[in-house]
Formats: sequence, C-alpha cells, structure tokens
Amino acid sequence: MSTLGLVPWGVIVGTVAWAGWGHARHRARLVEALELQSVVSARWLSPLSLAVVLVELSLGAVGLTLALWHPASLAATATAAAMGLLFFLYAGYALFLLRRRPDAPCGCSDGTDPVNGWTAVRAVVLGVLAAVAALVPASSGKVSFEVVTAVVAAAAIGLILWQLPQAMSVPEVERDVL
Repeated sequence: MSTLGLVPWGVIVGTVAWAGWGHARHRARLVEALELQSVVSARWLSPLSLAVVLVELSLGAVGLTLALWHPASLAATATAAAMGLLFFLYAGYALFLLRRRPDAPCGCSDGTDPVNGWTAVRAVVLGVLAAVAALVPASSGKVSFEVVTAVVAAAAIGLILWQLPQAMSVPEVERDVL
C-alpha cells in the first residue's frame, strides 16, 4: 500500500463525487445541456440525466468508502476501473461533440460552458489517474504528514483539472486596431 496511491484516488473520487453532486443539485441544467447537444432523443433526456447522477454519486461514495477502508481490495480496483471507464466515455463523448456540435454546452459544472478540447483532455487525464489508482492502492495507514500532503495534493490537482476547460477557453474579443 502506498501513500502516493492516495493522490490519484483522491482526485478521481473527489471529481466524480463533485460532478455527481453538481449534477444532482442542478439536474435541470444537465437536461438542458443534453437537449442542446442534440444527440439523445427528447424522451431519454431526463432518464439519462438521472442515470448520470446516480452513476457519478454511486462511484464517488463507493470509491471513497473503499479507498478509506479497503484500498487493496479487488472491489477498489474494480471501482477505480469503472471510474476510468466513465472518464474515458466522457472523453469520447466530448470529442464527438467537438466534431458534431462544437457550440454545444459540455454539461460539466454549471452546464453553460461550451465543450472544448480541454474538456476531453481533462477526461483523459482523469481516466489515466483512475488506471493508476487501480494499480496503486491507497494507503489505509494512520493519518500522518504524508497522508495529509497526499490529500491536499489530490484536492489541488482535482480543482485544477475541474477548472481546466473553463480556464483554457478564451472568448474571442474584438480589438480596435490603431
């Protein structure tokens, strides 16, 4: 078991739980984003948004529980792999939207920001971190300086990754040329 394993676990569990919480609180925005993406039939928008919320919240809760109490278990490895699959699905969907509906909202966070290449990059990075989490179990030892550092690092990396697409999208601004 490794304290280093806490960092990817913290990032993926925190991200999927935060996404699920945000989608649960603002499900109407997720439905609206899915509608504007024009990929799914209107009758499936609400059930799909509910499924997304349930999957994200479930993976977040199970991932947190396993990371804390059973980090080296087969269930923890399977949960990390499931989170990785979810993130890679999100990456593929973001790339699909970039190609077919580049002005559509990504459905992330508040659901209003348009999808961009960084949305896919973030999802791929999270998928890779999930693969690392599946291979390097989190430490279940006593709280120590290393554990606190790993948790703070995971929170910082997660926050940076969460904000990446919005931070990297630069709106076009008209400039007066002298």
